[in-house]
Amino acid sequence: MIISSLFYAVALIPLWFSNTFTSAVLSTAFLGIGLSGILLLDVFISDVVDEDELRTGARREGIYFGINGFMIRLGISAQSAYNRFYIKYD
Repeated sequence: MIISSLFYAVALIPLWFSNTFTSAVLSTAFLGIGLSGILLLDVFISDVVDEDELRTGARREGIYFGINGFMIRLGISAQSAYNRFYIKYD
């Protein structure tokens, strides 16, 4: 997950400097590689839920996916706060 996030972040750099359609398409192809690892998070959480059920005998997938959803919303809120207070609009 961390490696995918780092790859995604590094792949954003050439996209910033792309001037042509071809360079933008190539940059987004590399973005897709990093994004695919990030999107696998739900699959990994499902594996953790199954392992937790085997160990404890209780189905607690709501807790895991609820915390995941809360963290995503917290990140979106932090991004919105950053955009509101630190980006100057003319």
